[in-house]
Amino acid sequence: MSTPAAASPIFARWMWAALLLGVALVAPAVWGYFDYQDRWQRPPPKVQMCFIGMGRLLRTPALVAPSEAYPGPAGETLYLTNAQFKAVQCANSLSHGTDKELALVLTNTDPEAQAKALVELVVSKLDKPETEVDAVGLYHLGSAILQGVPQSDAIRAERKKLDEALGCRFVSQRLPQCSSRPELPIWVWILGGIGGFALCLVPAALLQRLLARLGKKSDAKGEPAAKSAKSEAKADDAESEAKRDSEA
Repeated sequence: MSTPAAASPIFARWMWAALLLGVALVAPAVWGYFDYQDRWQRPPPKVQMCFIGMGRLLRTPALVAPSEAYPGPAGETLYLTNAQFKAVQCANSLSHGTDKELALVLTNTDPEAQAKALVELVVSKLDKPETEVDAVGLYHLGSAILQGVPQSDAIRAERKKLDEALGCRFVSQRLPQCSSRPELPIWVWILGGIGGFALCLVPAALLQRLLARLGKKSDAKGEPAAKSAKSEAKADDAESEAKRDSEA
């Protein structure tokens, strides 16, 4: 009497290979995606509403001489207009000394020199994650100031530099669009697509093998019942035939 062949394992060797391949490809693709999001698609940190409100006020050039005293970075006394004074007070909520740096920039009476110093101050705050909120708050003030001064090629170049610096770092309706933002790297799509297909192939094949095994078990259980019914039918036929012969 021959022994039945051992059933093949549900999880085949090629499934392990496909699973490892999928993980090996998807892992760097996921890293690349989140790295891209962190570099180019992050929402900006939230700032107080006073930055947006004061930004609208600073678009209008002041018609009176500066008269509001405010301490500078070196302890000197700086004189600001009323709108500038309120702006640096709002900036006092940022990291230590940012308000005084802004006050010093605002006292510069040369529009082009002021624009350059203002953009440098904002961009410098993007160097560290903990001062990014400073950059966003100062952007709302600085962008408005640059819109309110007499426009020249140098001023427009500084405005573009400021918009690119913030717009390419964060994504928000309150910030400009980045004209130089790259697309998601193609290698992320390739690795993610191939790895995802390999990972999806494993459960699909596993389900197919499970259904096939369940079907075989169902057929195996049905065979004895079918044989028994067939034997009973033959016995009934034989009994009927014997009765007919005896009657004859």
